[in-house]
Amino acid sequence: MQAAAEYSKFIGELVARDHVEKIVFERARQFRDGLLTCSRRIAPEISGKEDVKQIEDILYKEFRLLLEGFAKLPIIEG
Repeated sequence: MQAAAEYSKFIGELVARDHVEKIVFERARQFRDGLLTCSRRIAPEISGKEDVKQIEDILYKEFRLLLEGFAKLPIIEG
């Protein structure tokens, strides 16, 4: 079993758990930071707006940009 695991790791089918945990932690931190920045950026835009549709449109646009940016982040190497 150990030889099979080493072979899977060698050919790129198996990744070390600590490496995956590091990547997940880093991406979660980046996403959190993006959300916090987004809220500060859009607060002035929605302040005073009473039309729910306008507020939804602003939020949709900002969240879409945030998700697109998140999807384009570079691969984290070990």
